[in-house]
Amino acid sequence: TTVSVYLLDLNTAALVHESNLLNSQRAYGHDVISRIQYAAQNSGHLAQMRNSIITQLNGMMRSALNSCQINAENVEQIAIVGNTCMQHIVAGLDITGLGKAPYEPVLKAAQSFSAKEFGFVGFNRAQVYLAGLISGFVGADTLAAIMATGMDKAEKLQLIVDIGTNAEIV
Repeated sequence: TTVSVYLLDLNTAALVHESNLLNSQRAYGHDVISRIQYAAQNSGHLAQMRNSIITQLNGMMRSALNSCQINAENVEQIAIVGNTCMQHIVAGLDITGLGKAPYEPVLKAAQSFSAKEFGFVGFNRAQVYLAGLISGFVGADTLAAIMATGMDKAEKLQLIVDIGTNAEIV
């Protein structure tokens, strides 16, 4: 439901800017299940949803850079994480298989693109990193939560609960 943009200084790992907006794709469905159904109705709907999120991300990233007086030419990396459906939509991959058993994603492995070929305007030096997925509906957002909390290196028991459409528990 929310799209978040975090601007980080890669030299210091400091958070420079953060912004959050409602996902522009809510016009096509309020949750990923509705968006999968929308994509299945017409072959052009996936491109429509992808254009919506790419346009939103372009605007949010530009706004973050402008507020910090940073030129887009200085951006070196853009990392994208999201649930399985959102990762597929932003990459332009078919999402209809996520709506029926066995709920298999088209692609699980991480991908890398130039920002230009991905559709980001003005980020000519940037590489886009699309994080890998764990499984059907356990996406890169869950993987990012595991890594951000240090759970992958923790010696004590920890619990992550993602309350969303499919409520992952790690």
